[in-house]
Amino acid sequence: MRDQKSGGHGTTAALLLFQLTAFVTPWLCVLWLSFQNDVAGVANYSYLLAIFAPLSLLLASPSRTYLLSTQSLADPEVRGVRLLLLITGCGVAFMIGLVEGAVLLAMAVYLAKITEFAFDVPIAAKLRNRHAGKLSLLALTKVLAIGAAVALVWFSQNLTVGLLGVSLLFVVCAWGRGFFQLTVPRNFTVTLSRLLPLSLTALMFSVYFNIPRYLLGSNDQDGTLAIFTISSFLLTALLVINNAVCQAGLPGWARAVQQGERRGLIISLAKSVAVAVLLYVALQLFQLPVLYDLFWQAHNNLQRLDPAYPDVYRWVLLLAIGPLLFSFANYLLICTQQHKPLLGITVMNAAVTALFSYAGLIYSGFIAVLFVLSLSGLVHFAMCGVLFHRAVRTV
Repeated sequence: MRDQKSGGHGTTAALLLFQLTAFVTPWLCVLWLSFQNDVAGVANYSYLLAIFAPLSLLLASPSRTYLLSTQSLADPEVRGVRLLLLITGCGVAFMIGLVEGAVLLAMAVYLAKITEFAFDVPIAAKLRNRHAGKLSLLALTKVLAIGAAVALVWFSQNLTVGLLGVSLLFVVCAWGRGFFQLTVPRNFTVTLSRLLPLSLTALMFSVYFNIPRYLLGSNDQDGTLAIFTISSFLLTALLVINNAVCQAGLPGWARAVQQGERRGLIISLAKSVAVAVLLYVALQLFQLPVLYDLFWQAHNNLQRLDPAYPDVYRWVLLLAIGPLLFSFANYLLICTQQHKPLLGITVMNAAVTALFSYAGLIYSGFIAVLFVLSLSGLVHFAMCGVLFHRAVRTV
């Protein structure tokens, strides 16, 4: 029993490291641009990332959560599907780069994001086999790859070179010789029809989360976009830690649903909710002067460029409860295999949120957008909670 608990803690720690490195990579890019005093560069990078993050989540099919909740595809087939979708996305990234006038940067941002999801395949395999030690070693290789990319940026003084370099390193570290061991499922169309609902849900969550970036970027509010991007890294850290906890528990939740262990499921979910509450409370500590000053000193104190910028930071932290509950609610329907209802709710919520956010920006300013985003997260949590309750009543 002690060994099982130790393995569980090791798995959660390794997943947390993977999640944190997903947050650290774009943060390091923004840090580099901040210390170049390139506010427009921060805004441009953030806008491109907001475009390619949802696209990458869609093309990273089958997603990690799908792989954790089912075993319907062999690893060579997973890699085959992923590679085909990755190549398809390159054409989309090239066209977007042409429109934005930054083809090379657009391709680099896309490749860095999409190749990071290559780690999903070995992560899912090791979680299913409970190889916590090997999972930790894989996480360490990812950290080393990011470190090598940082050195590449430092010596080349070119962010694009570093992003292209880390893309190659991610594939090598995640797949290794498995890159040459891939196949395409026989009925590719049918396979995609099974895989895409959950990936589309992830896409819509990313769209929902990036609504403020789309609005600010399309309205040429580069300064506010840069400050919101920097402030949101703390919110992103909150979400990735919560995701690591939920993903570590997801296989157990799915088993509890399948085996009718309702009491164990509820207890495990309650513990995860308690962790989410503690994370939100910890996030608010960055409102304190000491942590506030340290955070912005790391970003070259760009918040001093305008008296309104500190308010953006403070409201991002206070209203983080909405995105946090939105993220947590998704796992309630994933563990009960309600992928299509989850997609429908997410699409509807994102569309309504975008409409009201646009109205809020036009008539009340950017803080109204943050309120709309948080309120929509609460609504999403309530709707998913109702569907989850209906599903577990029969367990």
